[in-house]
Amino acid sequence: MTKSAFLKIGVVITLALFCLQEKALASMTIERPDETAPFGAYADELIAAIERNAVVNPSLIQSRTDAGGISVAVWPFRTRYLPVPQAMAKDWNEKLVAALLRRKPEYLRVLTRRELGKRLSETPADNAGVSFLIIATILPTEKGAGLSYKVIDLYTSAIVATTEHRRFSLDFSLDPGEEPKVR
Repeated sequence: MTKSAFLKIGVVITLALFCLQEKALASMTIERPDETAPFGAYADELIAAIERNAVVNPSLIQSRTDAGGISVAVWPFRTRYLPVPQAMAKDWNEKLVAALLRRKPEYLRVLTRRELGKRLSETPADNAGVSFLIIATILPTEKGAGLSYKVIDLYTSAIVATTEHRRFSLDFSLDPGEEPKVR
């Protein structure tokens, strides 16, 4: 066999091995913790509470639907009292809003922070046309923070439900200026 024949065979074998390796890598799934998973569970709990409220008081829900739909808004955090960095708390609320948008029934409208602010500035005495307000509670724990949400019916001022309190382990042993990360 000539030198060029050996070279061609070597190239073919290399390409074949490369293709097999690519195929094997493509079929592998890399397990990565899903940071959004607890927020999907929060959204499920909150939507279920709103739907239970609809079963208990269907005429009130019908009147809200006739007036433009049932709207829900997530109340922004007060930055002064947070046991976690403001950016992290805002990110948690954004993840909840994203989960609500993915899971919401057709009759439910999720308002943005901007829309909530606009409505409150225009009609503060009339609940701003918001049916339910979702408010978070973040409490410090030994190695992180605990997070829960409650739903308040703004027409009756009643707490409709609270979610399970979930703990987030946070790594606070970082360089100055770095934000803690969820572990």
